[in-house]
Amino acid sequence: MRNTLASSRAGFSLIEILVVISIIALLLALGAVGMSKMREQAQVEKIRVLLQQLAGVETEYRAQTNGKFPDDDSSNSSTAGVNNSIEWFVEQVEAQPITQEMIEKTVNRAFYSPTDGGTPGTVVDAWGLEIEYRELSDGSATATSNGTNAQFPPYAQPFFASAGPDGLWGDHSVLADPDDAAADNIYSFELP
Repeated sequence: MRNTLASSRAGFSLIEILVVISIIALLLALGAVGMSKMREQAQVEKIRVLLQQLAGVETEYRAQTNGKFPDDDSSNSSTAGVNNSIEWFVEQVEAQPITQEMIEKTVNRAFYSPTDGGTPGTVVDAWGLEIEYRELSDGSATATSNGTNAQFPPYAQPFFASAGPDGLWGDHSVLADPDDAAADNIYSFELP
């Protein structure tokens, strides 16, 4: 009788196998969600570093030009009159040898999209949206590079901004209380 009982318990039952498979599937699903969140956070950090580096280029530009912000007084400028675009900013800083080298190192191929005709390129974030450059912001609604309206927070110094993972600017006119669309926006002045 003992041999019969021992031989019937030699394998796993169907229920035991299904429980193990379901536990493994649950762990894989949790790991996939965690990896997705980590990947998104890595992209956000990459853009924070890019905005910080662009702010450093802008600071160096001011040091090279005796405290002046990039200006559009050049009649040869291909973007003359536009002083709130990243293309205009890149064109201005490329005119100074030191900042030209800095911008080329900062904005590598992953973030730089050259345009045709010898005009400066567009600096994009990890989600393919153009980085915004603003000389200053009074908190009122302004048009972004892609034609949508955004309310940037009031800030009296030049800054760079990304719409973040959702790609929506929203209303950020009150920095402490942005709407849902603006909650993930990234600004260079918020970085250490």
